[in-house]
Amino acid sequence: MRAREKLSPENEARLQAQAEQLVKEYGGDAMEALKAVMLHVGDLETTIRAVDKAHPGIFEISEE
Repeated sequence: MRAREKLSPENEARLQAQAEQLVKEYGGDAMEALKAVMLHVGDLETTIRAVDKAHPGIFEISEE
């Protein structure tokens, strides 16, 4: 498991504000907001892997 760096108070506040805005955009439903984030992360991972396959060496991908 990867060690998580502690966020600075400024970044913590920024992340909290963004999370609150996202939940608000999904009608106050935190689960729907979480699903949207998970879909976005999956799409981003798929895109990164496709670029890495097309252009090896751009990214250093670890399966950890």
